[in-house]
Amino acid sequence: MPPTRVFNKAKPWLVTSEDELARDALFSKEFSKEYLRNCPFPGTTSTVEEKMEWLHSINAYYDELMEESFYRSRAPEAKDAVKKILMDKAPKNMRLDVIVKSVELSAVAAAMKEEEKEEFVKKFPNFKYGNGKTSPSLNTFDKCMDWIKVNAKAELFGEYSDCVVLVSIPVAKESEMSIAGDTLTSLGLEKYIIVNSRMAVSSAERNLFYWSLQHKVGENMYTGINNGGKGKKVKYSISVGLRVPPKESELNPAKAAVAKAVKDFSKKLEDDKAAAKERDNPKMYMLVGLKNAPKKKNRDECDDSGEDSDDSSEEKEGDPRTAEFWEPLWLPASFEDQYQRISGHFGWGEGEGQEIQRRLEKGNTDSGNIKVELFEQELAYVRKIKSTQERFAATLALNMVIIRDNYWTMDNECSEDVARDFRSLATFWKNTVFKSDDSTLGIGLEDGTVEEIDKKSGVSHSRSLVYDFMESFAKRIEDIQDISKFNWKPPHKKRKSSEGVQGANKK
Repeated sequence: MPPTRVFNKAKPWLVTSEDELARDALFSKEFSKEYLRNCPFPGTTSTVEEKMEWLHSINAYYDELMEESFYRSRAPEAKDAVKKILMDKAPKNMRLDVIVKSVELSAVAAAMKEEEKEEFVKKFPNFKYGNGKTSPSLNTFDKCMDWIKVNAKAELFGEYSDCVVLVSIPVAKESEMSIAGDTLTSLGLEKYIIVNSRMAVSSAERNLFYWSLQHKVGENMYTGINNGGKGKKVKYSISVGLRVPPKESELNPAKAAVAKAVKDFSKKLEDDKAAAKERDNPKMYMLVGLKNAPKKKNRDECDDSGEDSDDSSEEKEGDPRTAEFWEPLWLPASFEDQYQRISGHFGWGEGEGQEIQRRLEKGNTDSGNIKVELFEQELAYVRKIKSTQERFAATLALNMVIIRDNYWTMDNECSEDVARDFRSLATFWKNTVFKSDDSTLGIGLEDGTVEEIDKKSGVSHSRSLVYDFMESFAKRIEDIQDISKFNWKPPHKKRKSSEGVQGANKK
């Protein structure tokens, strides 16, 4: 059984104590001052090039500090120090400019449907540019496009003249960068965005790939622009690629059918998700691959659909995102929060101290040893969660994270401990989690309605989807671990099908 020691009372899933985190914070503050003494900040309104030169100087200074000892040094990594300094120096509020190529915008504008154009016109006047002006006469789509081309040219990208600021969003420095995509979606442009694509339109923009895109606006390489003779104001510019997806009429019949099925399936999911969020007990979903689905279709057909399945169980990766291959498993909304927390914890040691994070970064056997510790601590934590729904959501999220990040289960120096831990996880599912009924676990789209029990499986449809996911997980673990059987499944109990509708109105 995994250890149950609590290292951090405030965040029991961490292996770094509160005292250690406090010491790290103190050293981080002191070293940030030292970085600034040796590498002065060029100023909030300095150019991107000046900030990048400053970043390189801090990297060089950090390398000098590391020559003594990589592990013993308390100096925060250069990137962490830079992010903190940028955030501290940033003004409370700034602008976030979303830049696109004019030629791409023109192509998308020509392809947009009338209802999409109407949605754009409703939202567009809410955004302001440069000196804060917008025209009150932007009451048609064509007028919006003409105004953008004339009044919203991108000021900072002189090497590429054919760029415009599509939207300029007032943001707080703590705002998540995802606000850019959310804004484009609100304008009806979601299907035209090229996912994970940023165009490098100038040398300054290309240099930024070294720094990459940070999660919060204030952690990025913002700069200053003239403010109509009133000094300078601060903004950050992000460039986004646009493309026109292929029309169904341009696809062969098989691909057109897949594209339509994907579109219909996604729309129903999003409609159900929107309705589920408004309920007393909000829900979210994850996709589970159907066991009786047909063989995989040609992957080219999937690509033309323009969709992906990042929120899936990955058991049938590559299948089109349609009802023929996938089914939503409706879960408590807390699953999403638990998944984000655990994936960050496993991925880069979010919340942990510097020593843990540095060991994880190496990506070697020692990193595997640390991930075993994180797994044991997470398992000990979920066991102690009092809410049944929250405990179920956290345990399922832990399984999902392990499916997507499991190299450490093979690359470590404590294989017997790992096998023991997985047996303990299986027993926890069998003897604790699955002892609760569907309503208590919070599975299924309709609250207060007990699903009919299938005669053959002896469980409800929603529970059978959970079981399908668990079978996939068990197979993965049994393939990579010295476990003869990941014995997670509770004993089968035969019940009359009428039991499934009893108490249908119970809350």
